[in-house]
Amino acid sequence: MQSQMPRNRSAMMELVHPVYLDVPMLISFLAALQDGISFENNIIQEVQSDKATDGEIGAKVGVPTIFSLFGLNADGRYKRHSGAAQRTETHVVRQHTEASLFNHLRHTLTQEGRVTLVSDPTELPSLKPGQLVELTGAVLGNPLAKVLDLMYAIAPFLGLDLSEEETPSQAVPQDRAARRRAQREQTRATQPPTTDDDSEDPEQIAYMLRTMHKDVEKSPIIDLVLQGDPSLRAVLTVAREYLPPEGEAHLLGGQFTVLGKITSTVDTNDEINLFRRTALGAAGSDFSRSFINDLTESSDGDLDINAPEAIVAGPALQILPLAIFV
Repeated sequence: MQSQMPRNRSAMMELVHPVYLDVPMLISFLAALQDGISFENNIIQEVQSDKATDGEIGAKVGVPTIFSLFGLNADGRYKRHSGAAQRTETHVVRQHTEASLFNHLRHTLTQEGRVTLVSDPTELPSLKPGQLVELTGAVLGNPLAKVLDLMYAIAPFLGLDLSEEETPSQAVPQDRAARRRAQREQTRATQPPTTDDDSEDPEQIAYMLRTMHKDVEKSPIIDLVLQGDPSLRAVLTVAREYLPPEGEAHLLGGQFTVLGKITSTVDTNDEINLFRRTALGAAGSDFSRSFINDLTESSDGDLDINAPEAIVAGPALQILPLAIFV
């Protein structure tokens, strides 16, 4: 059910781990809320004594891992033997990580009621672009990327060579005939193999898969589907820059939460084509849908493709994620 996170939802900070984190958005939000931001907190303590004493001085140090560095015992006291006119100065630097900053930001947004919780598709018509929302579900991934990853994994068993083709030498031959031969070889290398009949030629299939794979990989943005309630879906426009391969692997299976800005609401008469960032998207929704369906059906149940639908029909949301976390 859609609701604003109440200010008194929890006085204790919930610790979460971001698998995906848009760092520039994180920093800009924190800087706006706190009138600037620092990744470090410096603590300086000065203690001065004018006579010789044996004793203990309380130290204002809140970082347990540095106790041994400053002679602190379990009760947080600094033991010393001082002579006349002795001054002791202690410097402690506490550093934040990007993940710890996100935990603080989310806690602040929660306490101030700035985030809208979404858990039911009936709430979508009341949402507007620009709203900060949070919803939970399974990240299904991108259908085309999942299919291509699977095909690359099983290519050797299908007799397909998907290794990158070697490009001709970039050196310029001095002989005119040699230059012409090099130009012809380069032209052939950039053209798909041809066949005289309608049979499925392995080289033709391999060329098509290599081309689609390059098309997907060169896009700086990838669309991931998040499935919440059986009819609650969101398309996450994720920047590859902030999603390392290990992060993408972590997203397979399990329930994750996304916090981000709505960029578009998709009503019941609209849809999102997940092939839209590739050349295949120009062929239209019917082609995108049939491409995944045909590949799934051709496997005869032998392969567990488990790819999401290529077309996300409304109602749905399109979200620019600040973070995907667990």
